[in-house]
Amino acid sequence: MSESADNIRKRMDEVRLEVGDDVAGIVRSAKALADWRGHVRKHPLLCLGAAAALGFLLVPKRKDKAASTDLSSADAQELIALLKKHGIKTASALPEAATASKGMFATLAGMAAPLVFRAAMNYGQHFVATLGQNRTPKAGRDERDDEQNSADEELARQVEIREKFNRPR
Repeated sequence: MSESADNIRKRMDEVRLEVGDDVAGIVRSAKALADWRGHVRKHPLLCLGAAAALGFLLVPKRKDKAASTDLSSADAQELIALLKKHGIKTASALPEAATASKGMFATLAGMAAPLVFRAAMNYGQHFVATLGQNRTPKAGRDERDDEQNSADEELARQVEIREKFNRPR
């Protein structure tokens, strides 16, 4: 009976080890599945397409210009007549270029302008901050000189130690 109990204990220990390994494997695979950066590294184009599709679905659509500027009601016509009578221009009286939407280049330029301005400001701040510092044209040479000096000092120290031990007594 003690042999069977020992066998059962051994088998239970083996099962515990296997279960521990299985749980560790499950945890690793769960972490890999939850790691969005890993998915982007493995499938960059698919993630880019998914992000574009999601953005297309989430961004609200533009309202139709004709529906938003529809002035067919009698009240609106009366209001326009009063505005014209007092010399105030209405949206329908503005030139077509003023109401036209911006092109893609103008939109991109508008997006890039703050970035360029910020970069110019950072460069200016860095330039002003480094005005008072001494700049040497041979920046790399200073590091080599320091290395050479430390090597010379080490050599001199070693020679001094040898002379100290090789002196006749």
